[in-house]
This record gives sequence, structure tokens and C-alpha cells, in this order.
Amino acid sequence: IAIVGGSGAGKTTLGKQLAKLVDGVLRDEAGPRVALGGEGAVARAKALNESELPRLERRPRPQKDPGFDVRMEKLKAARNRIATELGLEAGVLCGRTTLEAVARARPVDRVALERIPELRRWQIDVLGEALLEALR
Repeated sequence: IAIVGGSGAGKTTLGKQLAKLVDGVLRDEAGPRVALGGEGAVARAKALNESELPRLERRPRPQKDPGFDVRMEKLKAARNRIATELGLEAGVLCGRTTLEAVARARPVDRVALERIPELRRWQIDVLGEALLEALR
């Protein structure tokens, strides 16, 4: 992939262009440094009081029930078996967070699997029966 530089003098690779973004600064081929966010943004941010700084709102983690880890191991084993049969990497077929959603939901049939937003229809088609069997 190539990107025409700011001066039009030639092409630079995407990697080189991205490297110029390190620490929030873009160097244009034709001119001086241009700070992302405008002139003096870092100085203004440093001048803020602690109470004025943005806060990351974290959602509380769902409480793990005693059988969660056992269900996860069974689900992983089922996923890994199907992935091997299909010649796929296990994480490509179904990632850890998706398996965790299944383990929390404890589905008992296909309809319950379809209610899990993290699961895609193709995953239900390919893995659904194996996941349900693992949870029985």
C-alpha cells in the first residue's frame, strides 16, 4: 500500500506514514510538525485539574459462578475439536469472549444460542450442537 506524501514528491509506505504519527504528531512531507488536536493541546491538558480529566467508565465484571471455569473448559474442548476437524485456528472459529458469553448464558437449545448476541448465525450452524452437548 502506498500513500502520496504531503509534498507530492513521491510515495511512502503506509508503515512509514503511520510511524510519523508516533506520540500524536504528524510530520507533513512539505512542512513543519502539525500536532493532532491543535496547537498547545498538550499544554492545555497538563494544566487541567485532576477533577477535570476525563474518566474511563468501566463496566463491572460479571460475577463468575462456581461452574463457570468447568463450563469454559468443556466449551473450549468442543470448539477446539470442531476447529481441528475444519482445519481452522480455534480462535478464528470462536473467540474466548464469545465462549465466555455462552458459558454465562448456559443455553439449553438452539433458540437460546440465538439469543446470545456475541454468537453469529454461522457459528451456531457450525458449533451449536457441540456447544450444547458440552453444556449438558
